[in-house]
Amino acid sequence: MLPAENIESFLYEEARLRISLPVIAYGKDIFLKTAFLSGCEDFLKDPWSPEEMIIRSLRFINNRKIDILGVFLYLSPTCISSDHGSQNISVQEYTILKVLIQNRGTVVPREALYYALWGKPGGDSRVVDMHISSLRKKIKSLVPESKLKGTIKTARKSGYIIG
Repeated sequence: MLPAENIESFLYEEARLRISLPVIAYGKDIFLKTAFLSGCEDFLKDPWSPEEMIIRSLRFINNRKIDILGVFLYLSPTCISSDHGSQNISVQEYTILKVLIQNRGTVVPREALYYALWGKPGGDSRVVDMHISSLRKKIKSLVPESKLKGTIKTARKSGYIIG
């Protein structure tokens, strides 16, 4: 929660530090436009109740939660975390993970992941494989050993699928 009067300076600093937090601003009606144009996720008009703030906050928490075989991972553009810790992730790893999650249960071709990262065809590049390898290591540290089999699987000569 952030007073709308301070929203622009806060969001500038957040972007500079590569932090990604959902920001809910509050204040008078006159700050509504400034808050949203500055990148704020939601706005509470005065007067607001604590119950309204909690309900709006839960929306952001639930949207970032991923269930992988009964283990909940929380995803943000810079970090992935669980009850077992957290790991920083790169923009590329975040992009790959989001594409795999959006296509859960479907094989995503390596070329499609490359295109999602760079906006152009990748040819025989192994860059996607390297990011997948890094993601697997990071997820391994966040998921109990017994649950690891179904995270990111390789579909031989095709692509990747998330379980």
